[in-house]
Amino acid sequence: MPQKLAQLAGSIYAYGSERFGVKEKKATERTFSNLSRRQKEIYDIRAKIRTVSKHWKQARKKGDVIEMGGLDEIREQLRRLKSLRKVECSKRKRKEGERKRKRKRFFSEPIPVHMIYSRRAGM
Repeated sequence: MPQKLAQLAGSIYAYGSERFGVKEKKATERTFSNLSRRQKEIYDIRAKIRTVSKHWKQARKKGDVIEMGGLDEIREQLRRLKSLRKVECSKRKRKEGERKRKRKRFFSEPIPVHMIYSRRAGM
């Protein structure tokens, strides 16, 4: 029985691919839909720093001092990444602090039970 099902599925696929063709999947790139603007910028700058570092290593092998100097300047300009990371980290810490304050306030002043179960609580 499983062999017949496999043959049937194979013949259906062959007929469909013959008649309609096979659509190949495109190579998908990494999407940044869930990242903030700063996080996207950090990712882009990090990629640029990597490529500049590779070019710098190649220039060092060649012994091209002038190119190495230019690449050093570019890399220093890309060091803006440090400030972006600091801002992103402080943003994360601020959010964590807000959560802690809300949690602490809730546990210090919990809702009285008679307010939860009374009919007038929601009105």
